[in-house]
Amino acid sequence: MMKSILNKLALVVIFWITIPYSLVRAQTFRNNTVSITQPFVVSADSLIGLGKIKPVEQLQASLENPSLAKVSLPKIHQEDLKARDIYAKALQATVVVGSAYLCPRCAHTHVSNATGYIISEDGVVVTNYHVLDGYLHMGDGNKPLALLVRLANGKTYAVKEVINASEKDDLAVLRLDVGKDVLPALALSEGAVVGEDAYVLGHPRGMYYFFTKGMVNSKFQEAGGTQEEPYFYDVMAISADYAAGASGGPVLDSAGNIIGTVSSTRTLQYNDPGRSVQMVLKTTIPVESLWKLLNKKV
Repeated sequence: MMKSILNKLALVVIFWITIPYSLVRAQTFRNNTVSITQPFVVSADSLIGLGKIKPVEQLQASLENPSLAKVSLPKIHQEDLKARDIYAKALQATVVVGSAYLCPRCAHTHVSNATGYIISEDGVVVTNYHVLDGYLHMGDGNKPLALLVRLANGKTYAVKEVINASEKDDLAVLRLDVGKDVLPALALSEGAVVGEDAYVLGHPRGMYYFFTKGMVNSKFQEAGGTQEEPYFYDVMAISADYAAGASGGPVLDSAGNIIGTVSSTRTLQYNDPGRSVQMVLKTTIPVESLWKLLNKKV
C-alpha cells in the first residue's frame, strides 16, 4: 500500500517538473504583422510626433563627419552554446532597422525594414552602409521621416548619430538615443576560420527573427570601386541562408559572438544563357573589418 502511494507521488512530482519545463521550451507562433510590423509604424509615428527624431540633414552631416567615439564592448563568450541558446541570446540584441517615410501616393507612414545588432549596452548598433545610405537618399518621390531601431522586446529608439561608416566595407556603426536604458549587446570575436559554424539571425522578406545555420565557406578579397579608383575589400562567404531584409544582421559563432555582418548574395550561373542556377554566394563582412572601423576612420 505504502509503495503504491509512493509511486503515485513520484508520478505527480515528475508531472509537475516536466510540464513547466515543456512550457518553458514551447514557443508561440508569432503573427509578424500584428506583433511587429504594425506596432513599429505606431512607434515611428509616436517618436516623430514627440520630436525625438534627428532630421535627415543632421544624419547626413553626421555620416560625412562621424564622431569616431570609443565604443565599450562586452567581453567575448568562450564556451560553446546549443543552437537554441545562441538564438535566445542573439534574439535580445538583434534589431529591426526601420526607415520610416512618406510615399507620394498617401499620407500614411511606411516603414521599410532591414536588420542590425547591438554591440554596446549604451546603444551602439551595427548595420550595413547601404541600409543607412538607402534612408538618406530615398528615391521615387519618397520622403524620409525617421531612422529607427526596434528591439525584440518592442522598445523602439531613434538613431542619434553615425559613429563611423565605410561604404567600401558596407558597414555603419550608429548610436541610438536610449536615455538611461541599458541594452543587451553581442560580443565581437577575433575572427572566424573556414569550416567553423556560422549562425545568422535576420528578417528576410519580413520573416522576423529567422534563424539559420551553416559554416564559413571562404575568406577572400573582392574587387570594388571604379576603373579609375579600384580597391579590394575583405569578404567572408558562409552557407547559412538569408535574403533581402536580413541586410546588416549578425553572423555568430558557436559561442554566440559576432564573426561577421550579413551583406549581400550573388547568384552563380553557368556561362551559357538560359542555364540554371548553380550556386548562391552569400557574402558577409568579416568582424575584422568592423574592428578596424571601431578603431579608426576608414
